[in-house]
Amino acid sequence: LTYINNKGSEVTFQLEGFSDKIHTTLLKDDSYISYTNLPDGNYNFILHGKNANGIDTIPNGFVSVSKLAYWYETYLARSFFIFAGVSALGYIVLSYYNLRIKEEVKKREEYRKITHQSITAIANTIDAKDSYTNGHSVRVANYSSTIGKHLDYTEDQIEKLYYTALLHDIGKLGIPDSILKKDSKLTKEEFEIIQSHPNMGAVILKDITVIQDISLGAEFHHERYDGGGYPHGLIGDKIPFVARIICVADAFDAMTSKRSYSKDGALNSVIEEIKNCAGKQFDPNIVKVFVDILENGDIDLSE
Repeated sequence: LTYINNKGSEVTFQLEGFSDKIHTTLLKDDSYISYTNLPDGNYNFILHGKNANGIDTIPNGFVSVSKLAYWYETYLARSFFIFAGVSALGYIVLSYYNLRIKEEVKKREEYRKITHQSITAIANTIDAKDSYTNGHSVRVANYSSTIGKHLDYTEDQIEKLYYTALLHDIGKLGIPDSILKKDSKLTKEEFEIIQSHPNMGAVILKDITVIQDISLGAEFHHERYDGGGYPHGLIGDKIPFVARIICVADAFDAMTSKRSYSKDGALNSVIEEIKNCAGKQFDPNIVKVFVDILENGDIDLSE
C-alpha cells in the first residue's frame, strides 16, 4: 500500500477470538505483531488503516484464520502429558522416600545387630564367671521370650523381654569369685553378698535407656510371688511382670540345666515342682502358660 503522506498514517488491528484489545501503530514505525501458542480454533484478523488526514486507506476487513491442533496439543495428549508428569514426579518422590526408608531400615538393622552382639557378649561374660552357669543367661532369655510369644507379645516386646532376661544376672559381675565359685557352704555374710547381686544389677543397668526398663529383670527376678523373696520382699502384682516371667524361666533352668530331661518322666517331675510353687514362688498365671508350653513340647530340652 502506498500513501501520499506516510508520516501520519496509522493502522489498527485485532485478532478476534484471542484478545479484545485493539492495537494501533504508525506506519512509519514499521511495526509488527506476532501471535504464538494459539489454542486450536477459529479467529478473525481485523485490519483498518487511515492516513494523516483521517481518510480511510484500508477499509475494515478481516481474514479468517483456523488454527489446527497438533497431536500433542489435543486434550487427550495434554491429559496424558499431565498424567505422565505427575506420575514421574510421584515416582521420583516415592523412589527417594523408599531409598531413605531402606537406608533407615539398614541402619536400624545394623544398630540391632550391634545391640544384640554387645548384650550377648556381656551375658557371656556373666556366665564365664561360673562354669556351673555356662549358657544360663541365654537359656533363661530363650525360655522367657517363649513365654512372651504365648502371651501374644509383639515382636518388639519379645525382643525387649529377651534382652532383659539375658542380663538378669549382670549383678554377679560385682560378686567376688571366691564367694561365687565357693564349693563349700556359704556363711551368712557371704550369702548376703550373693543376695546383693540384684541391686548391683540395677545399678549397672540404670543408665541404659536404649531398652526401656531393662534393669527390671536384674533387680526383681529373685522376688517371690508370696513376698518371701529379695531384695525388696515385694508381693504379687507389685513385682514387675517381666521379672515374674524371668523368675519362672530362671528357676526352670536351675532345675534342668545339669541333667538330661529328654525323657517325659524326668520332665514331669520338674513340671509338678513348678505347679507346686504357683502362688508361692511364681505367678500362677505365668506358671499355667509355661506348663502348657512344656507339655506341648514347645521347648526342646534335648538341645
